[in-house]
Amino acid sequence: LACNIRCAMDEELLNAMGDHVRDSLANLFANGWVTGALAVGYRPKPMPHLPRTRMDKVRTVPAIDGNAAPIIKRAFERVAAGMSLAEAYRLYRAEGGPADPRSSTGRMYPQAFRRMLERKEYIGRWKFGRLKNKWHDKGDRLTQVPQPEDKVIRRQVEELRIIDDRLFMEVQQILAGLKSGPAGPRTSEPGRVAQLWDLVTGVFCCASCDDQRFYVGGAKGGLMRCPDPDCKSKCMVDRRDAVLAICAVLA
Repeated sequence: LACNIRCAMDEELLNAMGDHVRDSLANLFANGWVTGALAVGYRPKPMPHLPRTRMDKVRTVPAIDGNAAPIIKRAFERVAAGMSLAEAYRLYRAEGGPADPRSSTGRMYPQAFRRMLERKEYIGRWKFGRLKNKWHDKGDRLTQVPQPEDKVIRRQVEELRIIDDRLFMEVQQILAGLKSGPAGPRTSEPGRVAQLWDLVTGVFCCASCDDQRFYVGGAKGGLMRCPDPDCKSKCMVDRRDAVLAICAVLA
């Protein structure tokens, strides 16, 4: 009982400290200062005349990356013109388009490229406090919980705009048309029962592309492939044969 009480007290203390830190970061965001990682296409600009941070470092503000902004704008224009996401992603990589600095491999992957096309920062709409960290004692893990709209702080910063509203909305309509709902095991064939190889999506990775996860491919979804357009091992792998081969080796 004493241990449970102390755990509850510690959790409340951490929540109170988190609220204070969040309020402090909200004030920094309202002033237009950098509060964390920036979207691709922006960089922190040092401002020596501003008050220094508590770590005695130079304060920074978001600024457009002059090298990355034209590449990002061309990616939006290509998708709006009808180019496939795969081809637009390949050209983005070929032009030296930057990746998120938090990427462990330093590369822009197809999923991150699509998320980049959905970011509203490129039309000057910046938000803070959209998600809040929540610790789960039973699961021993941290998750991010969406916050109510009245707790999200928004700023319209025209000097940080990279593309216009019309181009952005055209791309969003195209992306919305490409979205699909979750798909379970393919059991459309009469009497077909889901097998082990129907449940291993996300387990196999490409050794030629920094362990990029394989995607389902083929007419009936029985194959898998690497989504990287620059992959050196362009092939389709039979998921059933791959699983049976691994099981034979393990046995």
